[in-house]
Amino acid sequence: MPLSDYRTLGRSGLVVSPLALGTMTFGTARWGSGEADSRAVFDAYIDAGGNFVDTADVYASGRSETLLGQFINDRSLRPQIVIATKAGFSIGSGPNRGGNGSSHLNASINASLRRLVTDYLDMYFVHTWDGVTPADELIETMASLVRSGKTQYCGMSNAPAWYVAQDCRVTPRRERPNGRRTTSGSTAPIRSATRCSPIVTGASSTRWSASPATSVRRRHRWRCSG
Repeated sequence: MPLSDYRTLGRSGLVVSPLALGTMTFGTARWGSGEADSRAVFDAYIDAGGNFVDTADVYASGRSETLLGQFINDRSLRPQIVIATKAGFSIGSGPNRGGNGSSHLNASINASLRRLVTDYLDMYFVHTWDGVTPADELIETMASLVRSGKTQYCGMSNAPAWYVAQDCRVTPRRERPNGRRTTSGSTAPIRSATRCSPIVTGASSTRWSASPATSVRRRHRWRCSG
């Protein structure tokens, strides 16, 4: 499947390659890849037509985001690349240095933007549900990040289906940042993307269905500890 066989992400207008480049190994000591090898992998993906890269604030303690930002900017690729990153795991000591609360997600996205050397993300994922944060709070936090321009879309990575269903029920009651209500009515645990409704994914390298854009795009589910 050519990486240049682009398609929209769910029901959004975001155009991505059919395969995303997962960068969990970038900068990881012992079993991962150093800067030179990571750059070679990134360059090979881009040169093959890929435009969709995935990282997270906990990958190599932030080093993955730093390397990815460096590689993108060294080639002046930011307008061409769809960047997805994630937050939710603990990144330090203290009760608000992890989880899905507004304080942590706002602090985490600011740190990710600095490491990636960009002023906006294309996708911002909740890496894992913390088992505490109510759906109302999470949806409002993510919607506020879209309204602020810090991310274009938001989603969820690892979460129980019933919690995602709660998010989907909450979302239609929220105004979208552009002033229109979301149009997603179903509460199915796997969702296509709108600007403020959650989409559920696995982690890192993924394949999207080539079915019509109105259908639900499912990703291969991978649990990740990083």
